Amino acid sequence: MFTFPMFTKAKSLFAGCFLMTATLFANPIDPVTTASFNTCLYITKANKIHLAIEKITAAPITITLRPLGAGQPCIFRQCLGKKQAKLALRLDVSELVDGIYELEIKSATGQTIRQIELATPARQTEVTRRIVFAPFSGSDAVLSAK
Repeated sequence: MFTFPMFTKAKSLFAGCFLMTATLFANPIDPVTTASFNTCLYITKANKIHLAIEKITAAPITITLRPLGAGQPCIFRQCLGKKQAKLALRLDVSELVDGIYELEIKSATGQTIRQIELATPARQTEVTRRIVFAPFSGSDAVLSAK
């Protein structure tokens, strides 16, 4: 029948086929998807939002600005087409009411939501100071120059 060396070859052949079929049908637990765009966002002291978007894949992107909360009306919306690769925006939001706003950048593969807090800078009150020198009326106040 089987000699000892043939039996070990059959075992290793069976184990190799078993492992190969197991790896062929395996699904990853957390499939990695790359973002379809990169964003850069900052707000100046003058309440201007600077936004830069660079697309990685050719997919349309929608940019929306609205007050935080469900059912709030959209203040700003712009669509970035499939063929446009980059976008740079400067939004002047100095006329908006102070509060928290939501900037949503959305594509077919994912979305980025940033919360933005707008606040009017506190006004500095001008301080006026007056310094008054009162003359001394005593013997100590008279200095003699020699």
